[in-house]
Amino acid sequence: MKTLLVASLFAASLLFLQCNRTTYTAADFPKKNYLSFGNGGGYAGAYTAHYVLENGQLFTQNGIAGEKTAIGKIPARKAKKLFKQYQDSLLAVQYNEPGNMYYFLEWATADTTYKVQWAKGQAKAPAVATNFYQQLGDILPEKE
Repeated sequence: MKTLLVASLFAASLLFLQCNRTTYTAADFPKKNYLSFGNGGGYAGAYTAHYVLENGQLFTQNGIAGEKTAIGKIPARKAKKLFKQYQDSLLAVQYNEPGNMYYFLEWATADTTYKVQWAKGQAKAPAVATNFYQQLGDILPEKE
């Protein structure tokens, strides 16, 4: 009897936690607590950014003035690991060397924004940044 009661309370708490998660749209996209990565530059001034929110939602934006579009979701636990990984390995990286074509990583917190950017093909780009950029690229859904 005790086991049934504990199992029922556990199930109810899981349902409560699921109902409590915020889902964002382009209209109410958060101004803080997101990871962003992408690339830009060139003759046409192209710009593409991808966003990972703490709840695991993924967005993309084409063009600096472009609207953000929801493109999928990863588990919230995985998103939190990515945020922690940025904090542990990239927070202290101070590298701002964009070229004509560039890549960037950004973490917007409640207080500040941390950004690392480097020129395409630049051999001096921090390996920790290029590796994390690749890891973030791997979470994006396949284009159809």
